[in-house]
Amino acid sequence: MRGLFFLSISAFLLLTARSDTPAPRGILPALDIALEATPVDLVPGQPEQKRLGKLDFLGGWRIKGSAREFGGISAMLVEQGNVLAVSDLGGVIRFDRQLRSAEFSPLPIGCGRRSSKSGQDAEAMTRSAIDRSVLVVLEGDHVICRFDPDARRTLTSNRPAAMRNWEREDGAEAIAQLPNNRLALFGEKQPGTGGAVSPLLLMSGDPASAGASVEKARYRPPAGTRPVDAITLKDGRVLVLNRGFRFPFRWRAVLVEIDPAQFKPGATVEGREIARFAPPALTDNYEALAVEETHEGLIVWIASDDNFFVLQRTLLLKFRLRL
Repeated sequence: MRGLFFLSISAFLLLTARSDTPAPRGILPALDIALEATPVDLVPGQPEQKRLGKLDFLGGWRIKGSAREFGGISAMLVEQGNVLAVSDLGGVIRFDRQLRSAEFSPLPIGCGRRSSKSGQDAEAMTRSAIDRSVLVVLEGDHVICRFDPDARRTLTSNRPAAMRNWEREDGAEAIAQLPNNRLALFGEKQPGTGGAVSPLLLMSGDPASAGASVEKARYRPPAGTRPVDAITLKDGRVLVLNRGFRFPFRWRAVLVEIDPAQFKPGATVEGREIARFAPPALTDNYEALAVEETHEGLIVWIASDDNFFVLQRTLLLKFRLRL
């Protein structure tokens, strides 16, 4: 028991440690990575359990890569059977649902600083409803980048003034489309609130350019959690994934839905819970959220960020959302 106690403390310290001087690193290579995918149950040992709130479980996998660069998934898009993800390392990861191989490449030149992990820590992404470009947000440097639709070339980048007072490791975590070509950008924690509310920016125009219009609001996540990703449904509702961590190594997550009418300047936005990931359900550091419409219905995908740490996993879970 004492060994488990010290292991838990070590894990907690590793996950919560901060550094104001990011470590330098070399240029990341472009790689083809072999994948190994193992099916998992929504409730371990109980394959008959298929329902979690308004979500119906359709399948899940634990994924391992043949190279250390696979992992750290923070945000993703799932389109026509293909996954486009970004990672803590500043990598772009592409793989299909066969889960046999992945393509890894560094973020396109012109987005963030390649000299440090902090300068490339991609935490949020969405596809522009205007021109299908890909928007990616870097947490550490508070930078928004706009890539071409294939996410292989940087078109514009910007560090909005409204984000400059955000703490380095409590910065941008989620971005979602809103009606009228607006965007909602969620920060992880509002300074001085202990995480009770998070900063929320409402943006119009190209958020990756200096000419973007920015208005401030706040988001109140479920108690004990912080926002980590967000998506927009076809009817305009916004789903926000919120993550919590409890000592000695217990993850939980809460998925909420928000009426788009709440997103007004100066407002404090709150969601309605539609699913909660807590034991006995499978839990980990869930951090990436995606949605797609298929013949199976409205599909919600959730992935976990393993932080390249031995006690965590890369999980990919597939659900049908009951409307």
